[in-house]
Amino acid sequence: MKLTTREEEILQLHSIGLTPDEIANKLYRSRETIRKTICNIKIKLNLQKASELTAYYWCEFFGASFVEQRKSILSACTCLLVLFTLSVDNFDKRRFRIRHREEYTEFVIIYSTL
Repeated sequence: MKLTTREEEILQLHSIGLTPDEIANKLYRSRETIRKTICNIKIKLNLQKASELTAYYWCEFFGASFVEQRKSILSACTCLLVLFTLSVDNFDKRRFRIRHREEYTEFVIIYSTL
């Protein structure tokens, strides 16, 4: 089913992470109007969750198919990417803390021997 121009605009804003309150302020509409429009978009697209709306928008934006099997693969790849990013980030932080702890320990040992 085809979305109206206003529904497409609300879907885009919702998919980039704006809350219904922020969308309402940006479009000069009431919060309830935006929430109802988001519900109508879900009904038209036969979706149930906000995350599915976001996935639908980005699949359409990049020209990817929104077939059920591909949604599952895309979800799994996204989760793996996020987990990999978090693990690399934590490793760097841990390495930084260990390096600074060793410098501090070395300073304490040198200072205490004087």
